[in-house]
Amino acid sequence: MPDIESRLTAAQHRSSYVESVLRHSLIGELGSELWKRSAEATLQVFNSEVDDAGFDLVLKVGSAIRYVQLKQAHNGKKPQHCSIRLAFSELPGSCVILIAYSIKSLSISGYRFFGRDADEPMDSIDTHKPSKSTVKKNIGGKKQIRQNYRDVPVTRFSKSLSASELVDRLFPATSAQQQDGVDPLLALIGTWPSNGETADEYVENLRK
Repeated sequence: MPDIESRLTAAQHRSSYVESVLRHSLIGELGSELWKRSAEATLQVFNSEVDDAGFDLVLKVGSAIRYVQLKQAHNGKKPQHCSIRLAFSELPGSCVILIAYSIKSLSISGYRFFGRDADEPMDSIDTHKPSKSTVKKNIGGKKQIRQNYRDVPVTRFSKSLSASELVDRLFPATSAQQQDGVDPLLALIGTWPSNGETADEYVENLRK
């Protein structure tokens, strides 16, 4: 069984593979959550074909459109900030999803979210510090400043979210509490434990 250090090295050398696995896992979790809420809900996914667009995916449910930048951090790494393109931040529906994952299994452990409602751009990032290039250096050997990007502190992101909570942030109109006016407690009638309670008694106890 490979140790943690070897997995960290492999993740660096095979970053595109790791990104692909996490991207597909994210889409799978979002699609599954939306299916639970409504078999009529359709998640449409479009990949960005322009490297400098600032986003990686476009997600659409109904009339709501999300432009999504994906970031990632394994469970042994806690990034201080994420670099975000200014022009991207001004798009209605723009947002950043920071995926936390296990370096042992590439399984997702949670999400952090930065953005607003589906029809609004994210909060202004203009006052944050310009990002530095991770690869390009100037003549003096210092990392070049990326004037069109800003380092946004992770502290401005949401707390860790489950897939269900992430869907609520991305597409609030699909919130389980708002589906067709259905009382979420009544939806639990078929799940009461076999402890002698009737279904109605179980729901009433949950209300209390």
